[in-house]
Amino acid sequence: MLMRALLLVCLCFFLSVSAFAGSERFFTVLSQGSRDDVEKLILDYEAKGDTGSQANIYRGALYARMAGLVNTPVQRLEYFKRGRLLIEAEIKQNADNIEYRFIRLIIQEQAPSIVRYRDNIEEDSALIIAAYQGLDERLKRELQRYAATSQVLNSLLAH
Repeated sequence: MLMRALLLVCLCFFLSVSAFAGSERFFTVLSQGSRDDVEKLILDYEAKGDTGSQANIYRGALYARMAGLVNTPVQRLEYFKRGRLLIEAEIKQNADNIEYRFIRLIIQEQAPSIVRYRDNIEEDSALIIAAYQGLDERLKRELQRYAATSQVLNSLLAH
């Protein structure tokens, strides 16, 4: 009985550490990854067969990021559309998830105006700023990193 409990505690710890490492890797690749880095992470998510909410929004953001890394306009549009659809589907199902809103804000703020994907910047930034104090430290660190280059989240740098 004691061994089972110990094993369960170890398993929970491992899963939470690997989830933390996974999100940290995602944000690193999203912000500064090369085309190869983005492709590899997309393939990793797809190979795992993970269709969960977090994997879907991460893939959506990576597809949108890939749109800026490919050469032809047709490829750009295909990747961006695929990413946008995944992002919007997950936010529709998880409207109160601040991390998802943050991911959408990153993509919308970086998207070229020609794709017309900027409708939620004010809404998402307001939700993020309002919820900031209650967020976990991992997400706060990512927000602080992004806020240094963001036009709408720069007020977070004062916190």
